Amino acid sequence: MATNMPSKHPDADELSLRCGGCQWFASGHAGAECRKTREVALATEACVEYQELLPSIYSAMAGDKYIMQLAAAFSHPKLRIDMSLVDELKSYLIDENLNFPHGSAADLEAISLSAKRMTIYKSRVASIYAAILEAKHDYEELCREAAAWLYAHYPAIRGLKNDAQRQAAFDKLFPDSIKVHESIRKLTAVADKVEDKLVYGEKCLKIISSTSERVYSSKEGLRNVRQYT
Repeated sequence: MATNMPSKHPDADELSLRCGGCQWFASGHAGAECRKTREVALATEACVEYQELLPSIYSAMAGDKYIMQLAAAFSHPKLRIDMSLVDELKSYLIDENLNFPHGSAADLEAISLSAKRMTIYKSRVASIYAAILEAKHDYEELCREAAAWLYAHYPAIRGLKNDAQRQAAFDKLFPDSIKVHESIRKLTAVADKVEDKLVYGEKCLKIISSTSERVYSSKEGLRNVRQYT
């Protein structure tokens, strides 16, 4: 039974106004508060705060068979990004020890092993980029197809004032598109960071390798001179 209710709406009896037809009851936060603090239900008589539930501009669109197919397409496995790749990429951010001592064969070997490891990491990052780009291409193609259908068939969409409103409408009709977009964005950002670090590390190793080779050659030259003097 409803409690803590404001006074009854003056037209509640004549027009059979009920909470189920009120926009506040249907809205997320306000509706939750009504149900929690007033214990109202769909059939509860409307109070003076009653406001008619206006038809959403999305009602007809949500029932559009083609829009339903497009909405389902955003959850297709080909658009699903494996987010475990984020952890894999982060594992490549382990700092290499770039403070090698110079001048011994062991130093040159250690530098060479580090360079090979970075090359392997860069190759793997490149393959992850390829997977991201493939999913991104399919996602953007689907977005263009969905946007074109909405624009061609629904004046309400054409009448929206700016990109923010159009994006809000798009997200409302295709909620799974948000997940795809965010997963692509996050994985791309991590891959960019890892690649930048690997490129920087590779440059540092080349400088270290060149210096170490010169020191090693110099020491070997001095050693040979001492052997023959």
